[in-house]
Parts: sequence; C-alpha cells; structure tokens
Amino acid sequence: MTGQTPGKTGSEWLEGFEQTLDTLTSTYGQLDALSRRQESLIETGEMEQLLSLLSERQGLIQQLEATVPAFDAGRKAWEQNVNSLTESKRCDVQRRVKAIEQMASEIAARDEAASKDLDRLRDELADQMAGLGRGSAAVSAYGQKDKQPPSPRFQDRRG
Repeated sequence: MTGQTPGKTGSEWLEGFEQTLDTLTSTYGQLDALSRRQESLIETGEMEQLLSLLSERQGLIQQLEATVPAFDAGRKAWEQNVNSLTESKRCDVQRRVKAIEQMASEIAARDEAASKDLDRLRDELADQMAGLGRGSAAVSAYGQKDKQPPSPRFQDRRG
C-alpha cells in the first residue's frame, strides 16, 4: 500500500480534510454562540426565544451529523498519510482538530449545565402550580358552599 487514500492523490485528501475542518470550525463556532445565548435566555426566563434558538441549533446539529462521514474519512486518510506531510502542515491540522474538540467539549459542558437549569426551572414551576392548587383549595374551603344567605346563628332573647 502506498499510504494514500484510494482514488485521491497526496494533496487531494488533505484539501478535502481541510475543507471538512473549515465546515466543522464554522458550524461549531455558530453552535458555541448559540450555546452562550441559550445560557442567557435560561437565566432570564425567556422561554419563547429559547425554543426558537433550540430550533436553530437543531439545524446546525444536522449539519454536523452530515459532516461526520467526511470527517471520519479524512481522519482515516490523515492516519495513513500523516508522515508524508511537512511538520508545519501536521501541526496546523492537529491544532485545528484540537480547537474543534475544545469547542465541542465546551458546548457539551454548557449544554449539561443548561439541562440542569431547565430541570430546576421545571421543578420550581411545578411547585408553584401545586401551590396555586393548594391556595385555590384553601379559598374554596373558606368560601360559601351554597349561595344562600347565612341563617342567624345567635338569637337575642332578652329583647
């Protein structure tokens, strides 16, 4: 085996891999910005805007999923051809891959924290709703059961 990916010359696989890295860097950059905005929306309780943001994020996640096969192929070609590259090119590609991995890790950490915050908000809302139910029951307990005027409870027998 010559160490090259079948059907691709020595530089073609690298160009394809670098394009994939460009796509991943751009998409993860957008996800990173949305992740930070998501954090802010959760803190301020702006749930309608949060739902819109989550829809936007879903599109980016689908783009990432579509890029995975090209990244996997590029990673395999990288492993087969890494020794044929100049040291500066190897370092450049490694730096870019590491930056993508770092972004993905930071996004995942923020997403985990956001999930915990949303769980906490959900629990607080459930407690508030349960409190409303208890308050309504208390009001009902002190309210009149029927709409008839109350009958006198005491009589003045002395005159």
